[in-house]
Amino acid sequence: MNETTPVYRGVKNLPKTWHGRVGIWESRVVQPVIRAAGSARIVFIGVDADVSDLYLEQVHAGQMPAPYLAIVSNNTQSVPFGALGADVNLLPGLDRPRNRATGIQALHTLLIDYLEPLDGVGEVALCGNGFTAPRSPHGPFLYADHRTLAEHANALQHLFRVHGPRPGNQLILPAQGPVTTGTADWVTLDTAAEQTGRDALDAFVTDPWPVDPTPVAPMLGPDSWAVAERLVDSELPRLARQLIATRTGALACALHDYLAGPLDGQRLVLRLLAPPGEPGQTLSFAWDITGPVFVPVATTSRDEAMARYPFGIEVFYQDLVALLTGHVQIWDIVGGSYQGWHVGERLDSPVYALFAVYGEHQRPDLAARCYAESLARLDPAPASIR
Repeated sequence: MNETTPVYRGVKNLPKTWHGRVGIWESRVVQPVIRAAGSARIVFIGVDADVSDLYLEQVHAGQMPAPYLAIVSNNTQSVPFGALGADVNLLPGLDRPRNRATGIQALHTLLIDYLEPLDGVGEVALCGNGFTAPRSPHGPFLYADHRTLAEHANALQHLFRVHGPRPGNQLILPAQGPVTTGTADWVTLDTAAEQTGRDALDAFVTDPWPVDPTPVAPMLGPDSWAVAERLVDSELPRLARQLIATRTGALACALHDYLAGPLDGQRLVLRLLAPPGEPGQTLSFAWDITGPVFVPVATTSRDEAMARYPFGIEVFYQDLVALLTGHVQIWDIVGGSYQGWHVGERLDSPVYALFAVYGEHQRPDLAARCYAESLARLDPAPASIR
């Protein structure tokens, strides 16, 4: 491409009704709009965010042409029933097969809801969802096979042609005519590993079993217990303040009644599993919105906690410490060891509040440490990230 590429900012992981009303703006999420010199065809890469309002305004005003090819990201990360996932809600009756995202819902969100304001798109390419959750016994996520998704999408709608490229595929956009597909000869797929993953997913779907959470981070040694406790104690005031600006916080502040009647200021409980020196115990802290502050509370059974608090977070103590020291990222914990519950809609979950508080857009210092550690494991030479 030898023409200047406009770049637009998008709003991360929020529904269209939240445009212009978000509490946190992720400047790291950009949406390139690409056009080759001398061509009238536009490629829009709308990955990981809602379509930029500015871009939509320019398209609707005729200042920018609508894209011919749109690239959209499949971030459903749907797991089979029984497995741990970001959207599992522990409240009674809310974690069942019909509450898990389906492939039909994923396609509707990506192709109908997301692209609705961009009338004129001729072709669409799917991307994303290409990783496997930490230690997931089910292998890959459901609906992560983009070639199969594209085939179903093309059979079920007539608005545009959908592509589901695999690693190594090349989409070629000519000046005229449809997109064609090529292959990069330097990419070789591990087909045996792919088949192993598919077999694991098929086996789990056929005969599912409950997956118990286990820590992502290694156990803390006795020599680090005191430091870890001070670190967690110093972090709770910051977390209490940051939660207010999230969707979880907004809904928590708006609630007046819950299962047992009128609510006091305590709306969420943070349950830290297996604290230092007490592997079978749980530490509990209630989030009081009148502070906002976390206060220690007596630990009860999970059922009692769900009846008392509209929102709940369960993480292993050692995983929270690893997060705060930059050894793991929040994305590693969610789906690997996190469990929780919430009232409201999917995006009201504390999961997305934790993404907002600890994502790399908000804590680049922690992300940089994670990346440096990963690079050091790959290369024995000292790694640095600026």
